[in-house]
Amino acid sequence: QEKNEKLAAYKEMLAADGIDINELFDLVTKTPTTKKAPRTPRPAKYAYTDEDGQSKTWTGQGRTPKFLADKNLEDYLI
Repeated sequence: QEKNEKLAAYKEMLAADGIDINELFDLVTKTPTTKKAPRTPRPAKYAYTDEDGQSKTWTGQGRTPKFLADKNLEDYLI
């Protein structure tokens, strides 16, 4: 009840100022949102050859590859 009364009061204020409620709705829904620029990929920090013989790299971010988990990382620095 109280919410509906407030909404009606706002609608009257908008009409008194000559603003159509649909114009207000369009303004709110079509306002562009700011998006973050995509982060540039980090350069590779480690290079290794996995069990399958494929050369791979790792940035040092995220989960440690299984191949490097029990190794000394300084041996694989680029």
